[in-house]
Amino acid sequence: MVQWLLDNEDSVSDTVKAAIFEAYPALIADYGYTAEEQAEFMPRVLEPGELKRLIGLHTVHVHQTRNGTEPYLGFEFGCTWDDEHGLGVLTHGNRVVEVAGSDTARLLWMTEQDAETDA
Repeated sequence: MVQWLLDNEDSVSDTVKAAIFEAYPALIADYGYTAEEQAEFMPRVLEPGELKRLIGLHTVHVHQTRNGTEPYLGFEFGCTWDDEHGLGVLTHGNRVVEVAGSDTARLLWMTEQDAETDA
């Protein structure tokens, strides 16, 4: 499964960045920062590439759950807006399952639940 990620790294990276960018406005609303705090921790971004200055990948989880030939992968990020809980993205191949706190990247039950509903 690691080889699958290496072979598909560019497309997975693009998918994950796009998903974070799409989820970013909802994340801003969830955190409820004041205007000053938002400007510091969650400033406005106009394109996915601008997220690089706000997040940093530190762990990739390759899950044991199987559903077809594509793996479940969890991407755990540090982020400027939540240094305690971070940011997580769970994918099945190039499909994003969830974007939320960093625990999303490592929760086995989430992969199992998705595999059951996607079957």
